[in-house]
Amino acid sequence: MSNTAAKAEGRSGFVTFSPAILSQIDAQLGEEAAIKQALNADEYFLVWQPQFELATGRMIGAEALVRWRDRVSGTVRLPDSFIPTAERSDLILEIDKIVLSKACAQAVQWMSISAADFICAVNVSGKTLQDDGFFVHLAEVLLQTGLPPSRLQLEITEGVFIQSKDALNTLSKIRNLGVSLALDDFGSGYSSFGYLADLDLNQLKIDRSFLNDLESSRKKQDVVGGIIALANSLSLTVMAEGVETEGQLAFLIAEQCHGAQGFFMSEPIDEKLLTNHLIARRGSLKAKARSKLNLSA
Repeated sequence: MSNTAAKAEGRSGFVTFSPAILSQIDAQLGEEAAIKQALNADEYFLVWQPQFELATGRMIGAEALVRWRDRVSGTVRLPDSFIPTAERSDLILEIDKIVLSKACAQAVQWMSISAADFICAVNVSGKTLQDDGFFVHLAEVLLQTGLPPSRLQLEITEGVFIQSKDALNTLSKIRNLGVSLALDDFGSGYSSFGYLADLDLNQLKIDRSFLNDLESSRKKQDVVGGIIALANSLSLTVMAEGVETEGQLAFLIAEQCHGAQGFFMSEPIDEKLLTNHLIARRGSLKAKARSKLNLSA
């Protein structure tokens, strides 16, 4: 009987051990071993989901997304295929640290070509925030890479707020360091409004599930509009995730949503392509400035 299955049955319950459970345990252990090997072999890499300011259309940041180039199978694996296993063990701690280090190092390379408002966003799991060593690692990464804290945004989920007081204490120290915080997948979890006033957040990210059928669902339109209004009242910016249609984008613009990301604007791209976009943006901004000053190109 697995611990998870036994706990699900309660104190007085029991689960009969079976070949199926043994196979499940073997698969779990095998996946954990593969994740460890991938960590040692540096098989994890980042792609970037551009984020856009809706009022201007400017790219204002990018979210770092981890991928696994599995050398055994020869495929690139998406997070859904390995993050759940990593989160059931301490392996997520190492993955989060690697993602943070790689993202900050890349963001520093972009500093010379991007405006000061360009933000690097990194997801951090609740288990990582409960780890005593994470804050120290974060401070060391910022010091070693030279990335200003204001250029980094950590994305956390609602579940963090009921998991551990240690996580809340860590978040408070992170904000004092100057790193911004975004509440990811807002509305998909517990949605207790108490912590919105108590915690020093910078941004709410509207869960992509609210954008499904947004154009035809009045209820979802009311919910999304309400989230934007709530965020504005708390002086928080709002980023909508998973924008896939022109209608969704038009609604968000009409509701004065601050930003958006999704396949309609851009799919996740590698650092080289994002670098090219930043160079092009810098060129367009310089051209605009010259035009205002009536200077020749």
